[in-house]
Amino acid sequence: MTSFTEKQKSEYMKKALRLARRGAGCVSPNPMVGAVIVKGERTIAEGYHHRCGEDHAEIDALKKIDFNAHDCSMFLNLEPCSHHGRTPPCADALIRSGISAVYIGTSDPNPKVSGEGIRRLLAAGIHVEVGVCEKECLELNRVFFKYIVNKIPYVLVKAAISLDGKIAAASGDSGQSSGGISGVESHRLVHRLRHDFDAVLVGAGTVLKDNPLLTCRLPGRRAKNPLRIVLDSGGVISEQARVIDASVAPTIVVSTSRSSQKWRKAVQARGAELLLLESAGGQIDISELLKALGSRVSSILVEGGSEVISSFVRAQAVDRIMFFIAPLLLGGEKIPVVGGPSAEFLSDGVRLEDVLFRRVGCDLLYEATPVFGR
Repeated sequence: MTSFTEKQKSEYMKKALRLARRGAGCVSPNPMVGAVIVKGERTIAEGYHHRCGEDHAEIDALKKIDFNAHDCSMFLNLEPCSHHGRTPPCADALIRSGISAVYIGTSDPNPKVSGEGIRRLLAAGIHVEVGVCEKECLELNRVFFKYIVNKIPYVLVKAAISLDGKIAAASGDSGQSSGGISGVESHRLVHRLRHDFDAVLVGAGTVLKDNPLLTCRLPGRRAKNPLRIVLDSGGVISEQARVIDASVAPTIVVSTSRSSQKWRKAVQARGAELLLLESAGGQIDISELLKALGSRVSSILVEGGSEVISSFVRAQAVDRIMFFIAPLLLGGEKIPVVGGPSAEFLSDGVRLEDVLFRRVGCDLLYEATPVFGR
């Protein structure tokens, strides 16, 4: 068995992570996993999980060496599975391959695995090391880690905002007909997010104002359209809205008893699925919505508008925010990125942590994790 330096372990694991990212948008609800097989200090095979239901990363890599991994090491960003799902257990395949060592980024929180894959490898006399580039491995699959434990979708709130925190001018104009608030590079990144996430969600106000398609449009690549979700508690959007057309992409319209039977039938006639939920005041309960969607999607990209974002924040149902801050000043009090009532005191506000900044074209991308309950 080859003895690797910490630098070598990190380099091989980062290669596995790069491979894993190729499965973004295609493997849900499974995790993104990459595998690198090393003999001596030479990489002899690579693999990754291409699509849900297809070979896992370990098998994809092992096939390239005819499952003969004697005197080899594998670098894997996630613990190998130990249960029969759509595919047989990868831990057993590794044992049969004769592999000498497996370096793992992080254990699998899936209750069906939860350390069993590691235990099987150890019981077979295979050297196992867990925690190589652990932070990066956890970050890559944070959607999966939340969903597999809680069965509630991971929620990312995205918004394009002016430098003074507005998502539109006072008239409601968000510039959709002229390119929007943010720049071309930011728009391209948003479409990549739509490809990577299972669903994209907006409110009725956004549909009435912008009539969006909410599809994924990426140049030079085959894009996957997300499930489109529209929150319309009162049944006010037109059944002719572009987002309702299920021939383009699947759509769920979420409403309440406030909407009319005539409107519901018209929406369903366009091919959209109707989901009725109820709560106090006739508004859609976000917690109940996420529970209802848990059997359908593992991740949701919330694109607004202001009141929808506010409803997710009030429900403490946001896992991460991404604000594209444009070099633009709009002034006034309308229309803030987070609507609803203002915090009375600073202590009532929602603090953010794990903050990241990066430039995207002329915009500044601000990413952070809300901290609720403090």
